[in-house]
Amino acid sequence: MKKFVDRIKYTAVKSLTRLMLTALENATLQIEAQAMKFTKTQLPPIREESQAVAERFITRMNGYFDALGVVSEKEEIDVDSEDMSLVDHDYLEAIIAMKGMVERARESDTKQYISFST
Repeated sequence: MKKFVDRIKYTAVKSLTRLMLTALENATLQIEAQAMKFTKTQLPPIREESQAVAERFITRMNGYFDALGVVSEKEEIDVDSEDMSLVDHDYLEAIIAMKGMVERARESDTKQYISFST
């Protein structure tokens, strides 16, 4: 299992790093194209820092893949069962009140509904 995860990790990190460097290069070209419109514009040092960015990216991606295999111990959570409910009490009361009002309206106006229907 570890061999497969390592193979996937290697392939993914390699591919994603290549894509990230391509995206940095495209961003640099777009920034340079926009900067040509203005004089005395200082360009950000994207090309100079791209190698450091790639190294950080590779390090973090490897760390994330390594963390996938680590089983974390789940903390026990104290749950007070008295506070638990599936439905909010205010919402439940509103639903019950509305149903009661609808039933009362139906019962009080039944004669009019029957005569209207006929």
